[in-house]
This record gives sequence, structure tokens and C-alpha cells, in this order.
Amino acid sequence: MKNLEKFFNKNEDDPFNPFAWKLYRLLKSGTGNVVFSPFSIACAVAMLFFGAEGNTRNQIREALGLKNELADDSTALGNYFQTLKGKDPDSNYVLNSANALWMQIGGEILEKYTGILRNDFGAELFQCDFAKDHLKAMREINAWVSGKTREKIPDLLNSESLSPLTRMVIVNALYFLGNWASPFDEELTTKKPFQTPHFPDGEKERFVDMMIQTSDFSYHENSDLQILEMVYLDSPFSMVILLPRRVDGIYDLEENIEAEKLDKQLASFSAREVQVSLPRFNVRSGLDLNDVLIETGIIDAFDERLANFTKINTEEPFFLSQVIHEAVIEVNETGTEAAAATAMVAAMGVMEEFEPEPPAIFKADHPFLYLIRNWQTGSILFSGRLMEP
Repeated sequence: MKNLEKFFNKNEDDPFNPFAWKLYRLLKSGTGNVVFSPFSIACAVAMLFFGAEGNTRNQIREALGLKNELADDSTALGNYFQTLKGKDPDSNYVLNSANALWMQIGGEILEKYTGILRNDFGAELFQCDFAKDHLKAMREINAWVSGKTREKIPDLLNSESLSPLTRMVIVNALYFLGNWASPFDEELTTKKPFQTPHFPDGEKERFVDMMIQTSDFSYHENSDLQILEMVYLDSPFSMVILLPRRVDGIYDLEENIEAEKLDKQLASFSAREVQVSLPRFNVRSGLDLNDVLIETGIIDAFDERLANFTKINTEEPFFLSQVIHEAVIEVNETGTEAAAATAMVAAMGVMEEFEPEPPAIFKADHPFLYLIRNWQTGSILFSGRLMEP
């Protein structure tokens, strides 16, 4: 993370992890499954940040955790979000992050702002006529997102997402496909009970496809929690699973999890033989982030009277009318496929070795949290909760 130190208040493993966990605490309401990409959301918000002024800018800066003395270095911050590009095409994983900006034809979007998005964030720039045919614009944006996510997210926007008053849409799309370094044997997958406090029909357990293997993994445990890290083949990425000891321990875990505390636990991993039982799962979440981002402190941006985006346009007042996020993840015997997309709609107005010991038993037969992260930098690409496979 060269040249980023001056931006952030602390030297966390990854500067946006506190923002990621802030989002998680706001998105975990309810009793169902959750999946989202804090990386995708932070990228979209960061692109908006460089178009903001005054209190609107200050609120976005504080929500993201950027230092007070941020010196308009869009190049350094853009480089952070561009670190996912340039992968060896012959490697065993796929990770693509793509940004785009759609502008109203004839609109007065400032060239300096579009230059920042194009040059520093690698964004593609498009023009469309929201005023004349906002549904056509919706279809164009959805087609772009679908292509960038290998059709995992075909319909990010719906017919009500845009309107004739829409003047700009910022989009980040993120796609990941990785094979386990230690894959599961599909012939060993069998039906096993999964327990949860809140199955919709009142059941206490349900039989699911449980994948099973015994191998060496990065592992940490204490009296309340087991943490397992499963790496993806020939990549700097891994899935981390946080499994409470108690069937209903997910709620205490969610209430007490903190970025700094988790970073310390992950740093205490050791290599150990682990007998793993993990369910196959496929989760999709579609989220309206307006209220969530307001809760993080980004308030004025959504207020037609208070929003200040004069670095984007000085002629027409802009404000955020909608922030839409969709994510999907599929975990099976061979690996993981995950995708996410975020749209911001602006309207006018290393492991330690030790002596061998018996395998640890990691039986994920009840609700748990999971992350897909870059184990070299700590960046969290995807995060979620599995309540029912």
C-alpha cells in the first residue's frame, strides 16, 4: 500500500477494514443470509468523494476513515482500488474490478472529475439520455455489469432505479473465481444436519450437502470461537470462516467483532491439521444502501438541499437519490465464485510450524461468518453470514 499511509488515521492491516465492519454491523439485521462486498462499496464511495466539496466531502472522508489532511491525491487512492488489476492470465484464479461512469448527454460534468475517474480509477466513461429514455440507460448499465460479472449479476438496476431526472450513475463491479489449494472430494460430500436458531419454518435443523476433508490449514481457536483459513490455489486470496462454539453464538460474535481485534486473531494463525466439515452454499443479496450509508455518517449527500457535488457539476445541483448493491457467492468442492456490483445514482436537484497434534475438528454445522480476503494485505473483498445453506 505504497503512498497510502498519509491518507489514514491508523495503520490497520488494510485501511478500509474498519469501514467494512461498520457496514457489516449495519447490514446484519434480520435472521437470514448476508453477502456483500465492502471493497466494491468503498470503491464507489471513493469515486464520489472526489466530486464532493464542503461538509458533504468531510462526511464521506470520515465515513471511509481518510485522514483530515487528505491532499487531493486521487492517484494514490485510485491505485489502491486498481491493485486488483493486472493479474497473470495463466493463473488459477480470476479477479476483476471494473469502474464506470454514465453521464447525461449534454450534461455539464466537469472534465477534471471525469479525468480523475478515467485516469486514476480506470473508469470507463459513457453517455446516455436519462431524460429521454432512462429505461434504455438501465438496460445498458445492467448489460455492462452482467458482462463484467460473467452474468452473475444480470439485473443490478430495475425500472425504478433511474428516472428522467437522473444525471449520473457511478458503478463498480467485482468478480472473483478461485479454486481451493486443497479441494474437497465430491464423493465424500454427504447429507448432514445444519442447525440454526431461525429456520423460516421453525425447524431447528435441516439436512444439507456437507463437504468433508482433513488437511493442513491456518487455524486459530479460543473458548468461544474457531477461525479457519482456506487459501485459493496460486493466489494471494483466501476464505476465512469464523465459527462460534455455540449454535447461537453468531449474535455475540457479530456484536463484538472489531477490525483491530480480528486482525490480531488472524495474525495468530498457526499451521495445523484440521478435519473440516463445511456446507455447500449459494447466497445472493440485493441491498439498498441509502440508510446504511447515512448511518455511517454520509448524510448531506442524500439531501437535495445540502448535497455539495460542485466538483462534478457547477451548473445543476446534484444529490444521491439511490445507492444499490448486489452480491452473490457460491462455495462448492472445487472453490468459490463471487461477484458484486455497486451503483450510485445521482439525480438533479505467514504461518508458524509446531509439533504435530491430533486434527482440530472444525464442524461448520451452524451459523458462521465468512470473508474472502487478500491474505497479503488484509483487504476484505467479500463478507457475509451463513444462517441457512
